[in-house]
Amino acid sequence: MFRLSVTLNDQVDQSCLQIALEKTIRRIPSFQYRLKQGVFWFYFEKQESLPIVQPDAVNPLISIKARDEGHFLFRVRYYTNTIALETFHALTDGTGALTFLLTLLAAYLHIRYQANIPSGGYILPLNESPCMDEMEDSFLRFIGAWGAVKAEKPAFHACGHLLPPHQLYILTGKIPVSVLKDKCKEHGCTLTTFLVAVMIEALQEQQSKIHTKKPVMVAVPVNLRPFFPSKTLRNFSSWMNIGVDTRMGRYTLKELIDILQAQMRLCMNAKSLQAKMSGTMRAARHPAFRILPSPAKQVVLNIGDRMLGDACCSQSLSNLGSITLSEAMQSYVRGLRFILGRSRGKAGSGSCISLNGTLFLSFTRKIREAEFERLFFSRLVELGVPVEIESNYGR
Repeated sequence: MFRLSVTLNDQVDQSCLQIALEKTIRRIPSFQYRLKQGVFWFYFEKQESLPIVQPDAVNPLISIKARDEGHFLFRVRYYTNTIALETFHALTDGTGALTFLLTLLAAYLHIRYQANIPSGGYILPLNESPCMDEMEDSFLRFIGAWGAVKAEKPAFHACGHLLPPHQLYILTGKIPVSVLKDKCKEHGCTLTTFLVAVMIEALQEQQSKIHTKKPVMVAVPVNLRPFFPSKTLRNFSSWMNIGVDTRMGRYTLKELIDILQAQMRLCMNAKSLQAKMSGTMRAARHPAFRILPSPAKQVVLNIGDRMLGDACCSQSLSNLGSITLSEAMQSYVRGLRFILGRSRGKAGSGSCISLNGTLFLSFTRKIREAEFERLFFSRLVELGVPVEIESNYGR
């Protein structure tokens, strides 16, 4: 699961938010589906009921009972001046979720304040009918003639004391984008590459204290829409694991940036992404897998996820980029947040989004120890990047 939230200048009105949600889900009906278990496959079934906005919880991203009757694959929450969308990746990705949240926000501002928010970008016009292109499974449309899933080695994982299943520690750094961009220009790299390089520096330091030598890898999600012409609001993303094998020694920041840039160039092209996408799709269509009943399929998928998913990365960084709001909407908005839920294998995950010249970089974790975050943000400050820290726990 993951969560997108917007902080407003005023308190949220629950009744106005409920009306806005009902209008939004009629415009984006792909969010009105729930997951059902058939004999051989899980499938999506549209619900006739409408979702109800919920007060926010102390601990975000508590698991949704997605298969129960009346339960959706997402929820909209509110607390004081915050509106939050929490959803499963099976339903949508960052692009689809941001489109839903900002369309919902535009509807809410119109109902509450009679504000006329122009449509465009992530904001869909509510007076238009849903578009079938927005509901398609683009993986099926762009599957290639050949594909393969590359086997990867297990990566270094930080250890610590596990939190209870319902708890998630969140630490957010607010960073001036201008300073960060200057630092990226100095090193001749993109913002994502720079942040991943600093993350690997922190992970190397963390690893050196326990004398373990495994690859240090960071998973970076990839939005597939720039590579394949798709308008879908369903999940249409891939990922790449990039990093270094620390058995060869300790890497400097410059070495890390050079290596990461080369790795990203190899992965970030339509042919490589299509081969990876096609390999995953074709594995699901293998005759031996197709004949398994759905409970057995779930067991196989869980094993595959442990072997090929979190096992192969030490951390992750999902960057939704810089968001530009219209002046009409911006006057009501104070900030945006983007966080990821608990991972199965790795200790934590990173995510970021930029608004109004500020990067909101959040790390979530399921262990008590904040060693990685301390090392990461200390290194940023050491490099001349100021950081303002917020957290949801008293430490």
